[in-house]
Amino acid sequence: MQPPRPAFDWWPWILGSWLATALIALSSLFTGIDRHWLDLNLRWLSPSDDARSVLVVDIDEASMRALAARGQPWPFGRDVHAAAARRLFDLGARAVVFNLLFAEPRPGDEALSALAADAQRPVVLAADVSNEFRPALDEAARSRLQALAAPPGSAAPAASRWEGLLLPTPVLLAGARHLGVQRTALDSDGRLRCLHAWHQVEGQVLPALVTAALQMTSGAPGDAACITPLLRTHTDALRVVSLVELLDAQASAALASSVKGRTVFIGSPSVLDAQAMTPVGQIAGTWWQALAYEAIHNGEVLAPRRPVLDAALLLIAGAPLLLGLRRRVPDVRRDAAASALALLAMLALVALLLWRAQPVGLPAALLLLLAGGVALAGRWMRRQALDRQQARVDSAAAQAAERATSQFLAHMSHEVRTPLNAMLGVTQLLGETPMSPLQRRYVETMGHAGAHLTRLIDDVLDLSRWEAGGVTLQRQPFSPRALVEELRSLFEPQARAKTLHLSAAVDDACPALVLGDAHRVRQVLMNLLGNATKFTGGGSVSLEVMAAADRQGLEITVRDTGIGIAADRLAMVFEPFMQADAGVAQRFGGSGLGLAITRRLVVAMGGEIRLESAAGSGTTARVKLPLPACEAPQTPAHGGSSTTPLGGKRLLLAEDNEVNVMVVQGMLRDSGVLLDIARDGREAVGMAIAQRYDLVLMDLLMPHLDGHEATRAIRADETGRGLAPVPVIALSANTQASDLQASLAAGCLAHLGKPVEKATLLAAISQALEAAQPVGEAASAAPPATS
Repeated sequence: MQPPRPAFDWWPWILGSWLATALIALSSLFTGIDRHWLDLNLRWLSPSDDARSVLVVDIDEASMRALAARGQPWPFGRDVHAAAARRLFDLGARAVVFNLLFAEPRPGDEALSALAADAQRPVVLAADVSNEFRPALDEAARSRLQALAAPPGSAAPAASRWEGLLLPTPVLLAGARHLGVQRTALDSDGRLRCLHAWHQVEGQVLPALVTAALQMTSGAPGDAACITPLLRTHTDALRVVSLVELLDAQASAALASSVKGRTVFIGSPSVLDAQAMTPVGQIAGTWWQALAYEAIHNGEVLAPRRPVLDAALLLIAGAPLLLGLRRRVPDVRRDAAASALALLAMLALVALLLWRAQPVGLPAALLLLLAGGVALAGRWMRRQALDRQQARVDSAAAQAAERATSQFLAHMSHEVRTPLNAMLGVTQLLGETPMSPLQRRYVETMGHAGAHLTRLIDDVLDLSRWEAGGVTLQRQPFSPRALVEELRSLFEPQARAKTLHLSAAVDDACPALVLGDAHRVRQVLMNLLGNATKFTGGGSVSLEVMAAADRQGLEITVRDTGIGIAADRLAMVFEPFMQADAGVAQRFGGSGLGLAITRRLVVAMGGEIRLESAAGSGTTARVKLPLPACEAPQTPAHGGSSTTPLGGKRLLLAEDNEVNVMVVQGMLRDSGVLLDIARDGREAVGMAIAQRYDLVLMDLLMPHLDGHEATRAIRADETGRGLAPVPVIALSANTQASDLQASLAAGCLAHLGKPVEKATLLAAISQALEAAQPVGEAASAAPPATS
């Protein structure tokens, strides 16, 4: 059972993302981003129509030259300003605002003062504030300032605080009915974004110049500390006339229509005004005052930031993180989808609020959304890393379990095959002695049982190799006819004992040699013939081999007239340990592995297998294998019996099991060989060095030195003395492909698995002796290749 995966705590991810957001939001870089977002809002919301409530009179250079030619050089006398104001009122101006600081006495102050004192002609004069100078005010100025300030009983507006105040001349101050501060503070980045509507200085609260104008025309703008007007940014949004045009006696009707009903700001935006950088670009002070008045007068202002709306936007931005952390297993696709939906919701809310001129902190929300996305991505990457680590652990555990299983099966196979070799060997030897019919029956029964047990062990090992992916296929030439004849001879006694008619035929069109794994093909056919023989009580069993239509393989058919298989059970018989029904297993026995391994072998070789059967009507197995014809005249891979005479050959048997020694001695007794015995690997090496043998039969598991080490020691001695290699045949109860490769790598000529039949042993000895050089001859080349 898999151990539970580690849980993911939610609080470090939330705390980390929110802390990162807060730290970035408090940085100077983010402050600039937030202000840039505000400037975008101001530009997007800028009204597109022209200003209709204000007019600017520009004391430009042309006006200065024209008035100088008329005897009014710069600086003008205040009678010029008074004349301009009277002309504006004559043309129907609503109010006149001087964005000029009349701090020094000039001729004409009395005329301008008299005009400013006229209640029917509202005029606003300008004052200035600063934190850098503090001019002294006399009692008359303080008294007049108190009269012009906000009434003591009114609601105290939020005001900017200043240290010093610069007022108009005493004459102008005495006549003034409205006074406004022309200066407004800039933001820390030097940009002018909002109007500071009220200013506190000398213990009094004074309105800004725009505020004073609004008080005269449309009422006070309230007690807001800072009002952000939506300025018109398009060209010619503001009507501007020059001073000389205004004073011209021949003023046009168009000028009169431009003045009537408007509040007029008089200043020098083209020459002397201070320039300020705003979100819409650089602009002169008088123009900014006029445009700010127009916007505030029309209610076109940006609403103050509302914390509750910012909090709602942050909540939307944080929702994907909260939802993502609720899932125990991170899901990057769902997290990305949630983040995308949150982004769309945020943009929709921002668009709705901007439509109502309500700013909201989108950059902070985007930052939180990004931080949450990074946190979710980090959590997902951490989970992926843990999954990969767990996968490595699981893979290592699976490999360890696979190795343990393979080692266990190999060990059990060896432990079972060792006594089985003795039992079957003795059975074969006993079968060659004179016996009564009953005794021979007993011996044959024991031989059949041993052969069945051997096949069962092979099937279990094959199945374990398939599960571990460890089965490999060999491609070598072999003869289909020789293989079929071998199988016919093998199954003939079983068929005869059951009075079955066994037939085996190979079509004349089949090639003499094909390329493939003869051992695995033999295993497939033995399983099919074994089942056909087992489940057929009377009748016939046939094996037919034909060339495929494309000439690139063989089509094999095995038919029987046995009990058959129900149609709904055909697919099941290919599963491991499964048979058609429980009654079949009880009547005929078997492990249920044969067909499972057969199908896997056929598929591994690139072939197809199918069964055609019905209950009580026999079974037909059809196999198609891609075994191409082999033109090279090579010896078939499955080999054949050798006729090499063994009489007089000296052999060495390295075997520590006394019963196995007895079996090999019995199998070679009539062959005429001279057989010496070594009881362990070290003794075998010593005897092989002291006495040159024609062949060595080498058990692999022995005390002191195993068979592979002993073979390598013999090969090293032969190389050192320049002798031809003596043939070594490995005898082992370990029969896996890796065991064969290990034996060949150690220097063995062949590898025989236990239990070994007498004919197989004699054939292997004959083949090895045929391939070997004469004993004692110097080696002129490497040992012959073996398979």
